Amino acid sequence: MATDFTRAIELVGQGELLAAGSILEAARAAGEVVPLATMLACSQGFLIYDSPRKAVTWLERAVQLAARDGDPGNLNLALGWLGLACLACGLEDRVMAIREMTRHEDWLAVSSLLLFQARWLATHSDREAAGRLYNEALARKDLATLEAVPLLLERGCWYYSGADFAAAGRDWQRAAQLAGLLGDHLLLAWCRQVTRSSRHLKGDLSPTGNRPAGTFPCLYFYLLGEFAVRRGEEMLAVHTWPRRKAIAILQYLALQPHWRVARNKLVEILWGEDAGTNVLHVTLHTLRRALNAGLEKAPAYLVLQQGHIGLQPELVAGSDLQQFRACIQAARVHWGEDRPRALECYRQAKSLYGGELLAGAADEIWLATLREGVRQMYLEALARLAAAAGREGDGLALWLEVLDLDPGNEEALEKVIRLLARNGRKNRALEYYQRYARYLVTALGVEPAPELQQLYRQLKQIPEGEQYEPPDNHHGRTAPQYSSR
Repeated sequence: MATDFTRAIELVGQGELLAAGSILEAARAAGEVVPLATMLACSQGFLIYDSPRKAVTWLERAVQLAARDGDPGNLNLALGWLGLACLACGLEDRVMAIREMTRHEDWLAVSSLLLFQARWLATHSDREAAGRLYNEALARKDLATLEAVPLLLERGCWYYSGADFAAAGRDWQRAAQLAGLLGDHLLLAWCRQVTRSSRHLKGDLSPTGNRPAGTFPCLYFYLLGEFAVRRGEEMLAVHTWPRRKAIAILQYLALQPHWRVARNKLVEILWGEDAGTNVLHVTLHTLRRALNAGLEKAPAYLVLQQGHIGLQPELVAGSDLQQFRACIQAARVHWGEDRPRALECYRQAKSLYGGELLAGAADEIWLATLREGVRQMYLEALARLAAAAGREGDGLALWLEVLDLDPGNEEALEKVIRLLARNGRKNRALEYYQRYARYLVTALGVEPAPELQQLYRQLKQIPEGEQYEPPDNHHGRTAPQYSSR
């Protein structure tokens, strides 16, 4: 009987290391080949629960297996985790050998190599280089994916080792929220382990004696729909600010992965190449005053450093867009194996969607691309939920919303017509078809598909008020693919 390696991974996630290790050893003793993915997952669990020597043993086997298979991607992945385990065990010679083996690799492209390199830098008196590596990686990675969780956890540990407790807590909290949305048990276990070590942080002060950032009210941005900013529990009167460019700067920063942008790029986007040297300085001064208005002690929400302008990460609680994207990503992760959970994630995403991205803001080129990406994700959520609702009333309402946002969506039109016909609302169904046909001719210069035209002709022959079950004329057609931008 083949070994259930999934059970071993589950046991590791629960902290049952002995039981998980027994499953792996028994399979190996019986001559079974332990899959590389199982070795890596269990080894990560061993590291999470402070059993690095056990992790080294299995990661060495993982490296051998990956080398034998000739897959450089898996080999680098295994080498990175082996390097982390060797660092935890203090095996300096082995660590240096792994660094030498991988010195020509792109560290940022392989998550485990990145974590290994950054941790090595942090433990060898080069904290600044480690911090830059974490920040660069988080700026490049999609912050709604599994890879972002260990990055946030590790950077939190880096902050903690530098006594920046507020920033550490912020990163750990974000990591735990994302791991929960994505439902990865090992990452959740990692988050729990790190959180246990941080429970005593409340009330701590940094060695400099400065007031910790965590005691200031954090900013939360509402980007879906009309732009709004919450500072702690207070909504700021954004639209009363004297300079519209100050609002534009804040909007642009709130949309950046790490809430920062190069100074020259910001000036070029908002003012063009011929902007005066003083215009940005004056606008930033206005923005600082607006963000700090009414506060007795003013925190440094805005940071200017090394040619970049940004928001202090530990003073940003996030945004509705960030949560929306995380829900969509989690739904995609669960769609294949846990459909109910995926639909719940789509429902959460729908509840977060307050309207078009930065509704009412100027139609800049850079904003148009982001808007379309968000719109496609929302259409994806609507279509998934509508298909799951079937013939229920919610299904019709959802398909109508899809059609309202995307008038040329053929699948949505067909579903609307069929649902209305089944409810005896023939005339309403014909109206939607005619509206769709006019849109196609006006916007695209084409006519509806022959199958839809045939459905239209069939409906015209049915008396109003009579329920009708239209025949399925779309055999072999596939549902549209939504953009994952």
